[in-house]
Amino acid sequence: MRRSFRTWRVCACLGAWIVASAVWCASAVQADPIFHSTIQAVNQNGASTWAPGEPGTVLEGIVINNPWEMLDYSNAAASPQWQMFIQAVASGDYGGTALYMRREKPFPGHSGSLPYTPEEWDAEMDRLNFPAGATPQLQRGDRIQVVAGAPGLFFNGKFNINEQHSKDPLKDFSITILERGLTPLASLISLTDVKDGNDEFIFDQARLTGAEHYQGSLVRLEGLTLDDPQNWALNGKLTVRQGNLTMPLQLGLDPTLLSVDTLAMQSLGFSLTAIMDQEDANSSDGYRQGYRLWLTNAGDLDVVPEPGTLLLVLLGAVCAIPITRKCWRSRTA
Repeated sequence: MRRSFRTWRVCACLGAWIVASAVWCASAVQADPIFHSTIQAVNQNGASTWAPGEPGTVLEGIVINNPWEMLDYSNAAASPQWQMFIQAVASGDYGGTALYMRREKPFPGHSGSLPYTPEEWDAEMDRLNFPAGATPQLQRGDRIQVVAGAPGLFFNGKFNINEQHSKDPLKDFSITILERGLTPLASLISLTDVKDGNDEFIFDQARLTGAEHYQGSLVRLEGLTLDDPQNWALNGKLTVRQGNLTMPLQLGLDPTLLSVDTLAMQSLGFSLTAIMDQEDANSSDGYRQGYRLWLTNAGDLDVVPEPGTLLLVLLGAVCAIPITRKCWRSRTA
């Protein structure tokens, strides 16, 4: 009798272990990565049409901004926020998606469980900025995989991966670095690709043309001028111009942006590589406006030098020629 009881208990424990193992293995199996263009699908009014389905959305892409150069996520900030864009890399995909975190509730009456305490927030920032203890910090050029539990929310024209402003661990998104040191590609465009002749944004529900097509990814524009150099400041909002067309420009937090010659940008022109973003706060007419360029790093800016500077460079080159010839002759003598 005792043997029968022991045998039954062993079998029961073994059966429970098998079931638990099966459940663990099933949960460990991740879905295939979804296209960014699928996540960002919209209707004729620019509102999201993507139905996330089961939790655990998997997304892959290349990081196109350093988080510390976009928003201030330190506890010293008035409202700590963290954001990073990842650009599509899969064949046939386009655009990109923002990963977003905020320490406080985003607006009064929100049902989320925020805010984080400063200690909890620091732990979350460490978890995201140093995935699995990786060093150096997560940065532009890293190809990553994101597994999003919530998976996120549609806000002001785009779907963001976030925790739906909840501290519930089941709504976390996690990051795995797949490859480092890559160079994100930027699409060379002109403002005529995103604006019509009346300086209005081109909206294409299918997202095959217009600003929607490039949303969340890097674009390169050349032959620009700056309308309002007096507004140049970290986190500043400005307007760039290309002929008769204009585009809002949002600056990031890279301190070297403050050393830029903005007067030359106004008179002589410049080129830039920036993120095509959308923040359409006016939902009364849908989410078909509010596109902007987000320049986070001064290295993505090429300013045409002043004529005097060009002259000095040319004179220096001319003066250097005899010296170079003299040195060459002395070495070959």
